[in-house]
Amino acid sequence: MIIRKIIFIAFSLICLDAYSQNENLNWTFGDSAGVYFQNLNNALPAISSLRSRGSCASVSDSSGNLVLYANTRATVAGRTTFIWNANNLLIKNGTDIVGQGWYHEIVIVPFPGNDSLFYVFSIGVTGPYLGLYYSIADIKNDTIIQKNIQLLSIAQDDCISAVKHGNGRDWWIVGRNIVQAQWNNQYYKFLVTPGGVAGPYYQSIGDTNYSNTGRISFSPSGDTLLYTDGGDIIQYFRFDRCSGIMSNPVTIRPPATIYSEWTWSNEFSPNGRYIYTSTSKDTTQLFQYDLQSPNPLASRVTLYQSVFPEYAGGDVKRGPDGKIYFSIAYNNGVNFNYPYPDSVYNNYNMYLSVINAPDSAGASCNFQPYSFYLGGKRTYYGLPNNPDYHLGPKMGSGCDTLLAINEHSQNIVISNLFPNPNNGEFSINYFLPNAQSGKLAIFNLQGQILYEMKLPRYTYMQNINIKNLAAGIYALRIQSGDKSLVNKFVVQ
Repeated sequence: MIIRKIIFIAFSLICLDAYSQNENLNWTFGDSAGVYFQNLNNALPAISSLRSRGSCASVSDSSGNLVLYANTRATVAGRTTFIWNANNLLIKNGTDIVGQGWYHEIVIVPFPGNDSLFYVFSIGVTGPYLGLYYSIADIKNDTIIQKNIQLLSIAQDDCISAVKHGNGRDWWIVGRNIVQAQWNNQYYKFLVTPGGVAGPYYQSIGDTNYSNTGRISFSPSGDTLLYTDGGDIIQYFRFDRCSGIMSNPVTIRPPATIYSEWTWSNEFSPNGRYIYTSTSKDTTQLFQYDLQSPNPLASRVTLYQSVFPEYAGGDVKRGPDGKIYFSIAYNNGVNFNYPYPDSVYNNYNMYLSVINAPDSAGASCNFQPYSFYLGGKRTYYGLPNNPDYHLGPKMGSGCDTLLAINEHSQNIVISNLFPNPNNGEFSINYFLPNAQSGKLAIFNLQGQILYEMKLPRYTYMQNINIKNLAAGIYALRIQSGDKSLVNKFVVQ
């Protein structure tokens, strides 16, 4: 037992060391702009090939070298996502990918277990290409090897995001559907593993949105999900990185039928205590909220305010240096500001604003408007929609490291069956021996099989929906190889 504990601790330390912040050292955004964070005490402007008013994402390797970035252009609805390599050149087959020039349409995550492959997830908010799609980039061969693989065909809220699974290797993709053009509170989750993309796992929770523009961000620990939308919702949830389940919704600001502020973006401080939100309507504003306050809305501090048309607030984004950057687009109040004319270079669109000490309350956070010079390049509304690539395993969770999964290699483990009791619709989170495939079956008390399904390799979660199941006690059995496990659940 002592030897086993030593091995576990050593492996955990190795895992934690491996998850550095280098994968987020390069930002690309706006009109050929970028930021390079190699020196965390002195970030520098960089150059990219983007021409994007909003959606963009980038990823670097473990040494901090840029390997891939993507953006959409607000020119033609449909398939306007471009994918670029480290040399600022289009990757082969890297055009005509779904994306319509919105603001949070793209997220890039590494292919688990393969350093050369990356998933580029993109969404269609409005027609003609509705839904969620993915493409796979092979950086070793500088090409897109799969393109526009459709996962959902429903209109999307402009808020796709990603967070590491509790094992520190796999990824949760999280977004919101707009079902049949109706506002709703439905989130979806997909799990990305070495075996592919599993899901969708649906969950209806929290307030109904009244806008198709939104932002999802995660706390530095990955355990809290924050959602804001153009209808002024500000709401956060507990997020279980093992199961993907959201719980305990807390509403800071309820949805508004008339968009009083048009909340645009949100971000957590490094310690997770404060959140920052931006607005982009008649007045651009930057707010701080204290989540430890008994009334977070009452704790709100206005850090910045300016009247349209000259300014239009965009994204707030936490950098690898712990500062929060705020992008503000220039607007002359006459012409739509995308693309900027070649003559429009000024102190507003050539700088980012910076919150230098975001873990401090109020004015102590040291917000400095228009303080980071972009080296002659220009910004719009968007900053990279990059997840926390450095986030490691969730220690002590039961799914905290890949070793923890391997330790269960001789047994099947169901870590959660929820809700229980239920109405015949529930979810399970499980481990299979040696990541093999398996079978799931549900029985009544007379031993009759009522439901069966195959469990693919590398999957950890399934949604079960057995309609018209009578109230009573049932058994769920999972088999894999010569191992099996039976759990009971109650239908009310």
